[in-house]
Amino acid sequence: MQWTVWLGLTLGCAECHDHKFDPISQVDYYRLFALFNQIEHSGEGFAQGGADMEFPIGQQRTVKVPVMKELVQPRATHVHLRRNFLTPGERVLPGIPAVFRHPQQAQPTNRLEFARWLVSGTNPLVARVVVNQCWQVYFGQGFVRTPADFGLQGEPPPHPELLDWLACEFVDSGWNMKRLHRLIVTWATYLQTASIPRDHLARDPENRWLSWMPRLRLPGEQIRDQALFLAGMLRPFGGGPSVFPPQPGHYWEDRDLPGKWTASQGDDRHRKSMYIHWRRMALHPTLELLDTPGRAVCTAKRTISNPPYPSLGHAKRPYLRRGRPSSGGPCFAKRRGSFPSPRDGFSALSKSPSGCCGTSAVDGVPQVLQR
Repeated sequence: MQWTVWLGLTLGCAECHDHKFDPISQVDYYRLFALFNQIEHSGEGFAQGGADMEFPIGQQRTVKVPVMKELVQPRATHVHLRRNFLTPGERVLPGIPAVFRHPQQAQPTNRLEFARWLVSGTNPLVARVVVNQCWQVYFGQGFVRTPADFGLQGEPPPHPELLDWLACEFVDSGWNMKRLHRLIVTWATYLQTASIPRDHLARDPENRWLSWMPRLRLPGEQIRDQALFLAGMLRPFGGGPSVFPPQPGHYWEDRDLPGKWTASQGDDRHRKSMYIHWRRMALHPTLELLDTPGRAVCTAKRTISNPPYPSLGHAKRPYLRRGRPSSGGPCFAKRRGSFPSPRDGFSALSKSPSGCCGTSAVDGVPQVLQR
């Protein structure tokens, strides 16, 4: 995952053989693996037990959170021949792939040194990969349309000079994410209209030259949070353990998952989606309907779709039927039609947290979710 998120490389291809396209050997893969093979764990329960620490919540409460603690005595790491851990090959030491090594630069020997190497400014990929991901959030596509592959099989960017300039600005600012986002959203490129000029559509049908601002659907977590807010039910306080919003009966059991899903009570039912409990292969159905990816594998780019069944499923959610106290009536009306005006639709989906929504702005939100 680290090499996908920070380096934009398909390093996993080198787990059982040398990479077929990029200059990464199988030994390079296990040298990088050795950096993360020094974590203390109990070896029981799928190796999930390990070190933890007390984390304060408020003034009178603490919770235990798992942490990754380095072993006192390093664990030996071997190349797995044909990816089989039962047939170990040569022993390898922690390090980075040979293509990134510099003769006058020390090799990272643990996770802290590896993290410092990533943001040292000498790494040619990290800043470009992060900038590409930020650009992808706003425009739907990054400069490199294969954000998980900056290697030889990846798609080259149409604006390499702009990508390099943004990467340099990002590093020179001290890796300031807020400054990077402000820079992007204040450009004329971001402020363009979403209307597609016909002449531009003929010359640039995929919008590779950023002739217009693409229309993007919100991620699943933001759609749920926005709907809760508009219904006056969102509880925005932060921190604390995971919450368990209601879900269909036997949904958890039918997937043969351990334990039992006990729905939270009170304010915990309507907290932000980032606090919802999930397992790697089991999301809350509200998020799963909206293309939220699982955590079994790293996802550099989400799949976005607009079929009718998410809106049909969400139409039964309580926060789409409940009224907002300040509006004096139902927040989401059961009606056909559209927003009274585009401005009302925009207001319903971008209301400031301190504002109060009117009935005319929110009557048509189910239609927006359907689109």
